Amino acid sequence: MHAPTRSKAGESRAASIAAAISSVSVVGIGISLSIPLLAIELEGRGISSTWIGLNTAVAGVATIMIAPFVPLLVRKVGVRPLLTLAIAITSLSLLAFKAIPSFVLWFPLRFALGAALCILFAVSEFWINSVAPPAK
Repeated sequence: MHAPTRSKAGESRAASIAAAISSVSVVGIGISLSIPLLAIELEGRGISSTWIGLNTAVAGVATIMIAPFVPLLVRKVGVRPLLTLAIAITSLSLLAFKAIPSFVLWFPLRFALGAALCILFAVSEFWINSVAPPAK
């Protein structure tokens, strides 16, 4: 009796799905950690809760503004380069929050973070759907 073996296509599909799910997980971690940690940082700087809330809302506004354009960006740039760009923007934004003391500059940073996470989420979901077996 022989153990079943996976085909190269099956292994590639499984690896792609695992990578895409990891990408979506990064989005979840990015959102769930950045919201409270950035709020705590701002509160420590003496920023009012109203301004903290407005700054947090900018990420949601970015998502609403960017989401309709994600399919166009995928067609123009491609999946892999767009994912790479979104990961780079997310990473740089998170690093910039600590490096930039100006609260005013945190608004465009929060917009960039929200837009990048939106792109990362939408493209990863597309990626999962495109590599999932047709029966699923």
